[in-house]
Amino acid sequence: MKKRIVSAIIAAALLIMQAVPAFSVGSFAPKYATPEGYNENDYQKAVAFMETEDEYGVKNGEKIVSFFNGYYRPNDPESWSYYYYDHDNGILYLYGIFWTDDAEKRVCALELYNMGLVGELDLSGMSELSEAYCDHNGITKLNASGCSLLRALTCKGCKIEELDLTGCATLDLFDCSDNHIAELDVSDCVSVTDIECADNDIESLDVSGCVALQWLNCANNSLTSLDLTCNPELEYLRCTENRLKTLDLTCNPGLPFDMISASGNGFIGFSNYGYIDDYGYWVSMNAAAAAPAPNAEFLGWYSESGELISENTELAPGAGRSRVTARFTGGAALLGDANGDGSVDSADALIVLRASMGIVQLSEETASACDVDHNGVLNTADALMILRYAMGLIEGFPENRTDTKQKMTAELRSFFCRYFGSISARTASKASSLSFRPFRNMGALLKEGSCAFCR
Repeated sequence: MKKRIVSAIIAAALLIMQAVPAFSVGSFAPKYATPEGYNENDYQKAVAFMETEDEYGVKNGEKIVSFFNGYYRPNDPESWSYYYYDHDNGILYLYGIFWTDDAEKRVCALELYNMGLVGELDLSGMSELSEAYCDHNGITKLNASGCSLLRALTCKGCKIEELDLTGCATLDLFDCSDNHIAELDVSDCVSVTDIECADNDIESLDVSGCVALQWLNCANNSLTSLDLTCNPELEYLRCTENRLKTLDLTCNPGLPFDMISASGNGFIGFSNYGYIDDYGYWVSMNAAAAAPAPNAEFLGWYSESGELISENTELAPGAGRSRVTARFTGGAALLGDANGDGSVDSADALIVLRASMGIVQLSEETASACDVDHNGVLNTADALMILRYAMGLIEGFPENRTDTKQKMTAELRSFFCRYFGSISARTASKASSLSFRPFRNMGALLKEGSCAFCR
């Protein structure tokens, strides 16, 4: 009987599929035909971005040409750019999207700084693109995959959540600071020397292939780990205001420490900073940095042998300071607080969910604080309980494993009684006899008595 029902469903689905006209992806004609002499990929992706409208119906193309009092013509790519040379100050000003002069014209440069542009910017496959400057716009997604000649890309101060740099082997300068990026993979950028990615929401940063990397600023993110073992040329590093517990710098001879770690409820980082001296010269400074968790106290920096070195949160390098530990006391971790900001919200639930999937790693203390059902394992059940607490659906977390079971039992009874009426002994016995294991367990729980809802 079951086989007949399944067969009938499949047959009905096939009939519906046959009744709907089939369309191939290529059957949809583009809004504008590619002008003669222009590359199909580059023009179609560029014009799609130019045609994107903001909430007031103003197109990106109209905004770009307004900077040089031009008239936006979507079928005339040459009208999308303008430049002039300021002879008095020796400055060349560039605006818009520029094309090569080859027989088949390709996009070669983007100068889109602070123009109020919105939407997704797809540059994938633009193999002649060498520079792209699109800072301080409302762009939400940027795809630069396959830009094999791209040397510089800056997109700071936008609203980018997703960024793809696959195949950008020639990229040298990259700045995506002040966005909303959660994962950043620059491992394909083997030539990159400068990376600015501070002030994002980054939980995972992959710089494993960046063998030429000299400058990395990843401060003010949500990193719990940072692997720099494949970056031997690194000379500048700023990774403060994260959730790092250890920082292994043994493969970075250009940095003055070998290992920086934290003990207790606090985090560590490293910062290059400097100042201009009385003679106008820039003086570079290096320091390990310590930051206590909420309600915790910083005790000091200790050497590998356990000797107190300094009670200042910033520690300059020196003799006997290659391996140092920042010690903290107090400030027991708040249950469910995965990002250490002193509160529990949906962001913590997302971090725990990602940690349970192996996407990010949490410190031992944080993982313990986020095991809110006290079963010794960080899993999706913990993430769900944290989310429910953040939404106000539960008043708090159980104090121990027994309390967890009791609360789950009460919730199951309440659910069944709400939707199926009071639970009798006969109903509970029937549930226990079902072959599906969750129902057997549920029946055993229900046998313990009726819930408060139906009393």
